[in-house]
Amino acid sequence: MGDIKWTIKGHEFINCNCAYGCPCQFNALPTHGFCEAVGGFQIDQGFHGDTKLDALRFVGMFEKLHPPMFLPIDFQVDVEGRKARLAVPGVTEGRGEPIVNPVTGREHRPRIDIVGGFEYEQAEIGRGWTKSTQPIRMELADTYGQFAHLHLSQSGIVH
Repeated sequence: MGDIKWTIKGHEFINCNCAYGCPCQFNALPTHGFCEAVGGFQIDQGFHGDTKLDALRFVGMFEKLHPPMFLPIDFQVDVEGRKARLAVPGVTEGRGEPIVNPVTGREHRPRIDIVGGFEYEQAEIGRGWTKSTQPIRMELADTYGQFAHLHLSQSGIVH
């Protein structure tokens, strides 16, 4: 793999406080002028130098850097189905599901396709609910949910 120092291939579910579509995805300010988000990630295959990262799960919350907590993470995500469950006992619990038409009850299937993006090429968009108690306290209800497959290296998206 030449000069590749690290790479990850996996999937994510992110729930933030923005309205569906999240303006941040388009280089605009967050819906409410500030960002609150919880993201669950699973690396199916990856490495950093000589260290294998296969099957590693991690959760991120965005505000400032806090000391890492090494805890069990229950994380399931169906990217195409726009469904997810994320739980870290005593820290956070969340779920994601498709956006549903309030009149017909049918599921919407919006996607974001970003040419030249830094995180993903395409993300399925849904909605999410998340509560966290530490290190950052937040409660999100029926807000932006993002489901994506990831393939990244230190140089960005791997094509």
